[in-house]
Amino acid sequence: MAFGALVQQGRGVLDRLDHLVLAGPDLEQAVAWFADLTGVPPARGGSHVGLGTANCLVGLGGAAYLEIIGPDPEQPSPDGPRPFGLDELAAPQVITWAMRVEALTSAVGG
Repeated sequence: MAFGALVQQGRGVLDRLDHLVLAGPDLEQAVAWFADLTGVPPARGGSHVGLGTANCLVGLGGAAYLEIIGPDPEQPSPDGPRPFGLDELAAPQVITWAMRVEALTSAVGG
């Protein structure tokens, strides 16, 4: 398959991309790493109370965004592990992505 055909094939995926998740063992270090790499300073997002995490956000165009997530130093350690394997990470990395759907029930076969 030609490269141009592959680009056309993936166009619908990009239109439905909700967000990418970049996780790091230290939120401020992950944010600084991203800003140094791209020249784009992420905006402060919020805290996820009880999970021990916080995030910063970067718009990717349209409604899509990048979520940079890491441990929240303002919260106590949670009872269990933090999401996305944050407690085991040694450096920032893209962990997962999420797609936007029109009707969640039909998208998951319900």
